[in-house]
Amino acid sequence: MKCYKNLAIIFIVAIVSNLGFAQTEAEVLKNIEIIEKMSMVIPYEADEIESGELYKVKVVSVKNFDKLVTYKNQRINEIMFVTEVIDNRPDGFLFEVFVTTPPKDKKEKEYSFKYEGFKYKNDKKDLQGDLVTLAVSNPFDFSNLKFDMKYKVAIIVIFLLLTYLMFIICRKIYRHRKRKKLFSRRAKELIGLIKNAKSKEDYERIYREKKEISKYVALDEKKFIKLLSKINDYQFRASWNEAYSLEIQEVSKNLDIKGVNRGI
Repeated sequence: MKCYKNLAIIFIVAIVSNLGFAQTEAEVLKNIEIIEKMSMVIPYEADEIESGELYKVKVVSVKNFDKLVTYKNQRINEIMFVTEVIDNRPDGFLFEVFVTTPPKDKKEKEYSFKYEGFKYKNDKKDLQGDLVTLAVSNPFDFSNLKFDMKYKVAIIVIFLLLTYLMFIICRKIYRHRKRKKLFSRRAKELIGLIKNAKSKEDYERIYREKKEISKYVALDEKKFIKLLSKINDYQFRASWNEAYSLEIQEVSKNLDIKGVNRGI
């Protein structure tokens, strides 16, 4: 493998030495550009390659790693498409390439990297379409995919519908929890009213709110009706005495309150 690299370096040095030393800045930049264009890939894992397979190849170039990374997801010559750039220092840099069939368009095109020392075997059908899949090394990075406008619109519409659906579901959950919290709070208020009632006003309030008590509080309905009947016997009398309160309290103790009703 080292012989390929040595040959490439000797070739580059020979070109530079023939350029001369009395050069303008523009000529120097042009010469650097020429040298950069001499980049190539040589065998690393295997010298026999075939279309439809992945291989690691060695990079022979003056380009640094940051520059090489820009070739990821790019075709670098007629048969190689870079899927990964690997820092293999001190042994240099590697490309992981997908070997594909040459483009159908036979027009001459200037590629970034030549390939030397490979025995190329093409026994598969056209693999150009596979490049769309290989271009996405990250399954969540779709920046290199080219969608028709109708697909873009469809994706946006689906996303908006899903967002709206999630909003509706979350709103319903929030409202249900809020109603349940208010229901529980009201039930506890009414339970406290029944358990702590001592005065005529307390019993009159129980009678007024009998429907809400039945709705919010889990209790024995027959015993509650008996309590209401007892309250009704005394609430309209002109005078109120402690004996009435004690009698109503005795009935109230037998209500068998179970807690908050499951009304929501």
